Amino acid sequence: MSSLPLALKTLRKARLYSLIERLDLFPLTSRFERQEPLFLFARGLIFSSSLIEEIRQDLPREYAVAWGQIMTEDGTLSPETDIIIYEGRPFHEWKTEVIRFTIVPKEQVRVAIECCESFRPTKHQKKHLDNLLKFAPIVYLFAECCWSQEKYACKKRQKTFQDLGYKDVFFLYRWYPGINKDPNEADWLRFLDMIRSL
Repeated sequence: MSSLPLALKTLRKARLYSLIERLDLFPLTSRFERQEPLFLFARGLIFSSSLIEEIRQDLPREYAVAWGQIMTEDGTLSPETDIIIYEGRPFHEWKTEVIRFTIVPKEQVRVAIECCESFRPTKHQKKHLDNLLKFAPIVYLFAECCWSQEKYACKKRQKTFQDLGYKDVFFLYRWYPGINKDPNEADWLRFLDMIRSL
């Protein structure tokens, strides 16, 4: 990242801070405040669609990005996939002012990105990843929040997710009661570089 011009690096960081401020979903989906949380499907859709908007700014022109499912030649569909980066035209797309859901042929898929609320490796995620790897050559994970007092715990969780089989793992910020949100500038810059280098 040291080779990036200062202005470009500053603008990319500004996008990170703006995204964190716009989302602020984690507190709305946590039960520690003893309130009914934001509907989890809505939370996931808000996060992934916001990330799609950011990806579009850096995605090379020969690729498209969407929410949807991946389809094999025999018509088998993948699980719902938060973000699909692909070449060419989709097989089918439902697009309105409110929603865009895409079916992408497997051979056109470059990358799948799974989004999650927080960094907690589970057996469910491993099973879901194994299933998704049947449809996508590369799968990344992007979490909104690493819920931890210590930075080292976030790095340890990233390694655990990579050991599960994710190509790479990112999170927007670290947070815990009593500390301010700690934006994860390094992951954000690395993520945007990954998108630009596809």
